[in-house]
Amino acid sequence: MNKHIFIKFVLALALLVGVFVASWLAVPKQDHFLISMMRVPCFGECPIYSLVIYSDGTVYYEGYAHVRTVGKASKRLRPDQVLRLVREIRNSGIFDKNAGCCRSRIKDVAFVNIEITLNGAASLAFYPLDSSNVIPPELRHLECVIDQVTNSEQWTGRLNDYCKNILN
Repeated sequence: MNKHIFIKFVLALALLVGVFVASWLAVPKQDHFLISMMRVPCFGECPIYSLVIYSDGTVYYEGYAHVRTVGKASKRLRPDQVLRLVREIRNSGIFDKNAGCCRSRIKDVAFVNIEITLNGAASLAFYPLDSSNVIPPELRHLECVIDQVTNSEQWTGRLNDYCKNILN
């Protein structure tokens, strides 16, 4: 009798270990990223601020000029917001393109600098916010999603018109 109980115990334990290992392997690995976006000055009243976002959802903001909040602030994103950022980074093609290629024909124009590291791969995009068509639309979309997901409007006091149009 003890032999049968021992065999059942070993089989149950093996089944339990198998289920645990299978569930552990099925859990997706978390993407590690760092996103840095900075809107740089123009000769007018363009908002000047930076955002840094970590894969754990921590967001650091620093406002410099022409924003509601001058100085530092921070917040924490929800897991679904972090997943959206990773999805948008991948969809943007920022790692597939020469993202830092864009120039402006206009002298007085604001620029956006986006730096992203995702699972060890790094990319940089620095482009003007003018009406030229040289900027890949996926980069502009990513820029707007970063502002939307972080709700930077709470600190800047506004969302630019381009982003309002494409996100609505």
